[in-house]
Amino acid sequence: MPVFIFVVTKLKMQLPMIPPMEFARGVLGRPGSPYETKDVVCERVTNAEDLLKLIQAEQEFNWFSHQCSGKLSDQPTITICDPDGKQRYKLQIVDNQMITELRTYGVFIVPIGRESDYLFSNNKGREKLREQCEKDRLMVVELFHDQNYESKDSIQQELNGVALKFKPPKCKSQIQYFSLGEIDSRKDTKFTGESVNGKYSIIEVQESKKWYRRLIFLSNASVIQSECVMLATKGGKSRKVDSDTLTCSHHRAMIAALKHWHGGFEELFSEKMNFCVLGLGGGLLAKFLYEKFPKSHVIGVELDPEMIRVAHEYFDLPAENERLRVVLDDALVFLENTAKNGVENEKFDVIFVDLAGSMHEDGLSCPPSVFVTPNVLQSMRDSLKPDGLLLLNLVTRDEQIGTRVKNEISSIFPKVIVSTGEEDVNEVVICPLYDRKETERVAAKLSELNKEPVKSKKSAKSKANNQSQIPEKWLVSFVDEFKNLQVWAE
Repeated sequence: MPVFIFVVTKLKMQLPMIPPMEFARGVLGRPGSPYETKDVVCERVTNAEDLLKLIQAEQEFNWFSHQCSGKLSDQPTITICDPDGKQRYKLQIVDNQMITELRTYGVFIVPIGRESDYLFSNNKGREKLREQCEKDRLMVVELFHDQNYESKDSIQQELNGVALKFKPPKCKSQIQYFSLGEIDSRKDTKFTGESVNGKYSIIEVQESKKWYRRLIFLSNASVIQSECVMLATKGGKSRKVDSDTLTCSHHRAMIAALKHWHGGFEELFSEKMNFCVLGLGGGLLAKFLYEKFPKSHVIGVELDPEMIRVAHEYFDLPAENERLRVVLDDALVFLENTAKNGVENEKFDVIFVDLAGSMHEDGLSCPPSVFVTPNVLQSMRDSLKPDGLLLLNLVTRDEQIGTRVKNEISSIFPKVIVSTGEEDVNEVVICPLYDRKETERVAAKLSELNKEPVKSKKSAKSKANNQSQIPEKWLVSFVDEFKNLQVWAE
């Protein structure tokens, strides 16, 4: 633990104001050691309580770094805050489990918006990242959306002192920094507000010459709740939402699932279909369904009235009309009422479950655990038409919990198929209600899908006219997302 020295200056006379208090923080080591630094940061505080908080934080950080002085069997995490107490860096330490002595060390800075990628969001991914960087120890650094970062170099300078604290004793080389290109820090905050889920911000961020609009909650600022691509308008002075792009891989997988499990896109384009989206968020999935399937009727269910306003105002969800309706309700109550009181033509062809929740003790973040209980799953099934389809976004970093949830779903639905992204923690659980003959056709289609390349519109001249009208730009790319399939139950 660190030693704290209190320096008190006795004054000859009392000052008319409260005497200043300063806390001097520095990463100090013996002269000539790899930890030696002359950088000392002084922070002024106004009262003893704030001073004690700084001392406590310094103790916690030093205790954590001491625990990391040897080889680690897990991947511990610590969050570094700025002087205002806001989260600035999240550090995760990854060690090579196949060796006894750590001799090489590096730091990987995760670009903003890439936190949910497979390589950064779970232990297996970070271990793979460490191997790719060819380091015995790798410190993975996540940034926060509500913070400003000037550049990769400025971040490196800011982290140097911290990174030294985790350098293995046997490492004699300099610390090497990695990232995916430059840390693009251009950011424009469009709006900050508060909803039933807490404070949130609407921001626009430029990454790799593309602009993205994002909804984030400040209580979990490293997680993007909704995101869309922004395109420059004709004059180039403003930006508009790109209606042809879904940035969330699980949204693309859900759309691709429609091609193979509900009569294909031909039927979706030619017949009236009833879609229900549980969890509106920024409204991007509901907007896409409404705009791309012109005969469909879409209902979005959202508990938070502020999110409905955000979806319309900042993510271009169209105004309500005969084809698009937004219901302000608890999804549990909505499902129960639809299952009990809904007549056949009011039930749904497809239900999209895209409900997010904070990570609870049960280890399940999407959907909240109450939505995968037998009673609620039965309500989902009873809210579907006899040949309906359930598409559920499942997010958990615990394989046992994921298995339990999928087994629970398979106890209610006759067939369960899982689509997993190669570099994403999201799984799309696909539950069709078909007769036995149709189920066999689906199984055969599964086999074809994993073998045959995606056919382009040019090679499909014999297709029906409405099929040729399908925009190849998004169709082909979405089907590419839909390759890692597993029949869970049938």
